[in-house]
Amino acid sequence: MSIILCLGTDPEIIHQRKPELLLEEIRRQVSELKDFCNQNPHAVWIDTGESIDKSTNESLKAIVTRMAHRYE
Repeated sequence: MSIILCLGTDPEIIHQRKPELLLEEIRRQVSELKDFCNQNPHAVWIDTGESIDKSTNESLKAIVTRMAHRYE
């Protein structure tokens, strides 16, 4: 069983971090990534709009949860 971590957040937050990117393009990319994540049973959305620690913990939780299901 595999897992795909889709890392993203609100386009406005990304734009604040990377103002050299066009907000419209960020919106498009985030939308595409969310669509992919919603359609793929192996994908998990990780919101990176919070702290690095919170994003890391959400990622680790998703991995541990997926790994635990392998042994059920």
